[in-house]
Amino acid sequence: MYIEQDKLNRNAFVDTLEKIIEKKFSEQDGFSFAIDGKWGCGKTFIVNMLEERLKNKYLVIKYNCWKYDYYEEPVMAIMSVIADTLNQIAAEEKPPHFVNQDTFKNIAKFLIKTGSTLFEAATGIDIDKIIEFGKEIINEENQEAIPKDFDTKDTLTKAIDIIYMTLCIAHCDTRVLFIVDELDRCLPEYAIKVLERLHHVNEGSQFITMLSINKHELAGSIANVFGKHENDTDFADYYLQKFTNLIIPVPNGKVTNTLLDKFKLCKNIFNFYTNELFNDDFEKFLSDVLGALPIRSIDIIDKQINAINALIPLCGDKPTEIAFCAAILRVFEKNIAKGQITISSNDSSTYSAQISYTNPRSNIYIEDSFNKAFTNWSSTGCNESRNFMGTFIGFRNNSNCFQDYVKAILKDKNSNMIITLTPPLQSQDYNYIQEFTTWLNQINLIEE
Repeated sequence: MYIEQDKLNRNAFVDTLEKIIEKKFSEQDGFSFAIDGKWGCGKTFIVNMLEERLKNKYLVIKYNCWKYDYYEEPVMAIMSVIADTLNQIAAEEKPPHFVNQDTFKNIAKFLIKTGSTLFEAATGIDIDKIIEFGKEIINEENQEAIPKDFDTKDTLTKAIDIIYMTLCIAHCDTRVLFIVDELDRCLPEYAIKVLERLHHVNEGSQFITMLSINKHELAGSIANVFGKHENDTDFADYYLQKFTNLIIPVPNGKVTNTLLDKFKLCKNIFNFYTNELFNDDFEKFLSDVLGALPIRSIDIIDKQINAINALIPLCGDKPTEIAFCAAILRVFEKNIAKGQITISSNDSSTYSAQISYTNPRSNIYIEDSFNKAFTNWSSTGCNESRNFMGTFIGFRNNSNCFQDYVKAILKDKNSNMIITLTPPLQSQDYNYIQEFTTWLNQINLIEE
């Protein structure tokens, strides 16, 4: 399913993750690693895609920390997630080959009962009662796997022993993969608790844990909790090394022309591929410029263009891909970057557009790579323009490529660029963007 929705060509990155996991399982040694990417870059999509691939080969426990953070103690959440996962797998019509459905159901029941007992206990637990309950519901051949001598120091140690024991019974060859998502969205203290509890669950085991994190945000949380400056990356790196053997950056996705399908709400507003001379540059806009944006930002832009379009009276022909690009950039300029598009000459022979941020990094969706990609894409040739007296009056474009048409729509009246187009900009594009910009500046749209 997820391969069909892969708009950013994440398949190759998921291939890499799968190879790492297979190699580490073959070495029969526990391993913990993380993938690191900014919010909105598609980490959850990668996690879901990986789970879909591996769920028939390994016991995959996907733990959304943020979803379960109503549990004050993460061990309770982990128990709940494992129980939910085992029940879901046991209920499948054709479960994976390694699944004993009755055993999975019984283990899930055992974890739920154990969790309830732990929750009710103010201090310590009647471990004999839990062991006896476990013996009643878990198949006899697995009873020997139940530890007889739990650490009596504290409830957490006992709970962690129980989690380890049940996972070993569920998958006797210990091929258990924890996938932990949304860690950086939790409160700092809770995120650190999760890391520590998972470390203890996996310590000395052959389990593999993959964390999905925004390292920059998580590092700030770690530093604050321990009284360090939020930019103390050295301390955060040192602390994270306790829990991860490897951190892999999530690469920028390579957007294909199927990205148009991502604009589910607004793509029918425009006519695309109206001029074959523009096709290559339009597709480079999709791949290079939009490819530098988090997919979540694209979803926001799609919704906002559709909302504003509902206010624009229908008249004449549909606007073309020129207006489509300009509308995207206008929304990004005002509601995501919260800045301004400027168009100017770079070196007296080329001119380009760029975003000037009013408040840099004021929004989590802003990517440094976007401005670079947008400037590179929009760069085209120009010459100095002088009047009959030889006085410099500005720069004039010397081409008529797709980028020139987009920049002509976006150009501020104070720009020193003189953009002439042959053939001229079509009226439906110019009028649409003028109306669009007017409405965009008059209303406030919800960003998320």
